[in-house]
Amino acid sequence: MPKPKSKYTFFDKIFLPLTIVAAVCLLLGTIAGGVDPRTNILFAYFALAYPYSLLINIFFSIWWALRKRWAFVIVIVCLVGVGYKTLHATFGFGGIEGESQKTEGSIRMMTYN
Repeated sequence: MPKPKSKYTFFDKIFLPLTIVAAVCLLLGTIAGGVDPRTNILFAYFALAYPYSLLINIFFSIWWALRKRWAFVIVIVCLVGVGYKTLHATFGFGGIEGESQKTEGSIRMMTYN
């Protein structure tokens, strides 16, 4: 009797737990904006890793979209959507705050703060 065909490939079985871990890291990085780092330092580390976990989640969403596993893609997109405020604060697209004219003889400084 032939063996039934598995729904998941070898890479799918590896990427599934990694996707779950990356999604949890993204969620904790999103929550970290509302938690004081003096009370719980663990959230501060997830906040620092937020851009990297976002990049990893984008990779996983592309992987699952190519594999046509739409449930995983929807979960990742919803997590990014829930953390839109964090996404906007991290990358700062849009707005008019940075459109100031440089005056002659002045020095401009850009900081991460």
